[in-house]
Amino acid sequence: MIPSFDRAALMIAGRNTLASLLALTIATLLHVPSPWWAAMTIWAVAQPSRGMWLEKSLARLVGSFLGAAAGAAMLWAFADNHLALIVALALWMGFWAGIGNWLRNLAAYCAMLAGYTAAIVALLALEGHHDPLQLALARGEGAVIGVLCSLLVGWAFVPVSPFHALAVKLREQAAVALALAADAMDPAATGLAERRAELVRALARIEAGFEEASAGSPVSRRRMRYVYSEIASLLSFIAEAKRLREAMGQDAAGLAPLQAALRRAETHLLTPGETRPSLPMVIEGAEAAKAAVPALGEPIDAMRRAFTEAALDHRALTARHAPRPAHRPAPHREGALAWRAALRAGLTVLAGGLFWVLSGWEPAAFAVMGACIFSSLFSIFEDPQRALRKVALGVSLGALAAVGFRLFLMPLAHDLPTLLLMMAPFMLLGAIGLTRPATAPYAMDYSMVFLLVSQPALGVVLPRGELIEGAIAIVLGALLAMAAFHLFWPVTPAKRTALLAMAIEEDIAEGRPARLHRRLLRLGLRGGEASTALIERTLGALAGLPRRRIG
Repeated sequence: MIPSFDRAALMIAGRNTLASLLALTIATLLHVPSPWWAAMTIWAVAQPSRGMWLEKSLARLVGSFLGAAAGAAMLWAFADNHLALIVALALWMGFWAGIGNWLRNLAAYCAMLAGYTAAIVALLALEGHHDPLQLALARGEGAVIGVLCSLLVGWAFVPVSPFHALAVKLREQAAVALALAADAMDPAATGLAERRAELVRALARIEAGFEEASAGSPVSRRRMRYVYSEIASLLSFIAEAKRLREAMGQDAAGLAPLQAALRRAETHLLTPGETRPSLPMVIEGAEAAKAAVPALGEPIDAMRRAFTEAALDHRALTARHAPRPAHRPAPHREGALAWRAALRAGLTVLAGGLFWVLSGWEPAAFAVMGACIFSSLFSIFEDPQRALRKVALGVSLGALAAVGFRLFLMPLAHDLPTLLLMMAPFMLLGAIGLTRPATAPYAMDYSMVFLLVSQPALGVVLPRGELIEGAIAIVLGALLAMAAFHLFWPVTPAKRTALLAMAIEEDIAEGRPARLHRRLLRLGLRGGEASTALIERTLGALAGLPRRRIG
């Protein structure tokens, strides 16, 4: 069946193709060496919202310049000692791969880009006998031209941040938490563990959405503190409701005022246009329940405090002029995975580099370069081995298309306009693929590798044998990265969950509620029965622990 494409998707594909060809044109006219790097930048920075586009463009610039400078410096220091160069690259790559796994979002991308850009500059300069300083400058110039063309062509058409829509979704999940807490006071209620786990997962998805929506906006970034705090308060709220259910025994009837108040507050939050605060209802119901069942006063008070904090955080989040939050949230760090990513990236570069040095096969530099990129970038993926299988297919298709284009079409192009017209269908194919979830994992690497292997510049002479060997080496780079993830500390969803479970147990033993909140949300991004059981365990440990407010 022929896939259908909506008009919006085709417009996005057309804009990305136009921006890529424009970047290549400008870089060519300015006589920038390796002008295809400018075109490659378009595909690297394309994002679904303006803020993310802006932040990734900035990360691309910073990472490219830092990595290019480091690559040129290493080549200057070790130009006559390839083995020493490989060791230096392995240390550099390992350091930034580890930092990238320690950081989050676009800061992680910037760190990893700084790592593998050094390898790109150093290895390409050696393989092609280029001036390393000139190559480093070309890499930086290409990034600048690509970013500017991307912003010029696409900025007006990229959607604005959905921050306010996400605030509405967060309010809806607060209503879900109220319903769940009310049902916890019903002795006949069933399926509460699964519902609590689903609420944690929904809150984790919303927080991830807020992270993306706040990109590029200092004001939204500041408001993120209230998002973190509100979500943490809601997690504490359902944890305390769980504790109350376990403690209520035969006193469920005395909790009827609180249960009724929670249901009224739920209806209140879900009523469109309702502006009156729901907090007084919950406070009134909690006081009545405490009077009826004094023995349960502690968990009731804890529930009231948690919901009060959530309500105040939401009010600050949606206020026109929110005050500056007083505290930062405790970040989620995966130290074990960061160390493994660092060692894996370093060992991958060493293994590939030794093969390059000992074999004397010059195109192997492309394989090492590809292994650097893939072993670093994909270390933050939930299942890198599965993702790299798709990457290998995209890389292979891009390399095959590049060889065909370079051998059979490019010799017919005698001027820049003709070259651009010949390239357009190949670039549009990748751009269309990026608009569809089923083909997006392949399309990005297809587009990047097509440009890298074909080297579409009129003055660049690329012999047939060198072209084919380079294409093969690029594919080998993806396969080398796949092998590295199989051989060196394999990363799977189950392994990530196991390491997270160990971190949670440490936090429980140390009584660190702020970190437990962060671990819970990280856990919420994973599915399965194991995560549901671990969510219940963590919520049980979270109940009763004091929490410092973030906002």
